[in-house]
Amino acid sequence: PFSQALALSFATWLEQFCGNASRVMELATAAINLSREHGFHFWVGWGQVLEGWAGAQTDMSGDEAAHRISEGLAFWREKGSDLGRGYFLALLAETHMLAGKQIEASDALAQSQEFADVTDERYWEAERHRLAGELALMADAPMAEAEQHFQRAVDTAREQGARSLELRAVTSLARYWQESGETEKARIELAAVADSFTEGQDSRDMLAARALLEQLR
Repeated sequence: PFSQALALSFATWLEQFCGNASRVMELATAAINLSREHGFHFWVGWGQVLEGWAGAQTDMSGDEAAHRISEGLAFWREKGSDLGRGYFLALLAETHMLAGKQIEASDALAQSQEFADVTDERYWEAERHRLAGELALMADAPMAEAEQHFQRAVDTAREQGARSLELRAVTSLARYWQESGETEKARIELAAVADSFTEGQDSRDMLAARALLEQLR
């Protein structure tokens, strides 16, 4: 049962990376139930965070989803772990953004960055910069500020060899350029990255990139 709980928990992580919210919810619920049944409290907090993120993407209210994530973060730390905290806080920021809560999203992103700066846990760094760019657009910040965040997300992903996060960041940057009237620049940059992939053509990020490319043609 412990191996099953571990596998289910890491599967939620993988499915979240792929953006499969319904699958994340299914796996997180199973992981939480199994962990509670056998007293594996360590995995409950992890599952609650991913369950909250998935709920925000589907039919859960923004407040409930954010509460579920915050509860999971507290439980995770209470059981002695900070593993992935920067990533979890970025999911909380994304959840607040979906609910239109810019101040709460900004605070969660700041906490996520602070954690990364202290621990050097950087695997979600590119996505954190991309979310900062999207948040800048939501807040009607100067357009150049959003572009800087998106470009930093692209650069960070490339430095780390994080190609899926590079695709996601370039898509946001290309959408920004499209809205700024730089359609050809956006098309060339996005096509170069999207066409370099030989798998994952049905992933959420690739579908979003291809849909934008259609608009740019």
